[in-house]
Amino acid sequence: MLGLNYSNITVMEQIDLFDKYLTNLLNDEEIKAFEMRLLTDKSFAEDFHIYVSIVDAIRREQEEDDIEFGH
Repeated sequence: MLGLNYSNITVMEQIDLFDKYLTNLLNDEEIKAFEMRLLTDKSFAEDFHIYVSIVDAIRREQEEDDIEFGH
């Protein structure tokens, strides 16, 4: 795991962290650190919201494709 210092992570580590947060794979301490960073780091929060928007768009597109092809 990345530890609790999220300030010096790579883009890929940040994406992994976002995904783990959204899928409830972080422990309580990691969640607190993540949520604190969302509140205190504007750039991190913006990146997270962009990531969530992209993931949601991909999911919607997949759902539409499934409906079109009868899945």
